[in-house]
Amino acid sequence: MANGLYTKEPHRVFQATYSFTLAGSSGTQLVQFKTGTKIPVLIESQATTATSNITLELIESPTITNGTTAVNAYVLDRNSANTAVTTLFSDPTSVSGGTTILTELIPASNQGSSEHQDLFTRPLKASTSYVFKFTNLGNASPCLLNVVWYE
Repeated sequence: MANGLYTKEPHRVFQATYSFTLAGSSGTQLVQFKTGTKIPVLIESQATTATSNITLELIESPTITNGTTAVNAYVLDRNSANTAVTTLFSDPTSVSGGTTILTELIPASNQGSSEHQDLFTRPLKASTSYVFKFTNLGNASPCLLNVVWYE
């Protein structure tokens, strides 16, 4: 549990999960993490794949056509009425440029699923778009992205 925020201030910790099927052979999926005016701290990102090797990049401040389909985000403290300022979008397009701040290879597993998990506390910039870019290196594969952040 990264730096105790889950237990100290759960009313400021949010989670969003998005599942999708990544098209085969060089197929890509983009997921936009658009921050608001509060400086968010990315606590955890977790990506899972089952049948194919994939790469995952986290790109800061790319040129982008913003997504319009928001992924539901939930505050971890179920007694809190807080809503996230940061939004995860499942459908951004036309991503180019930016600074890649994370690159990972997530290997396939024929024994179940394989995953990437980034547990580093990563302060991000306010009012900035980030893109999780998944690229398939093989056959079509079901994938899941779970993101936890603090505002």
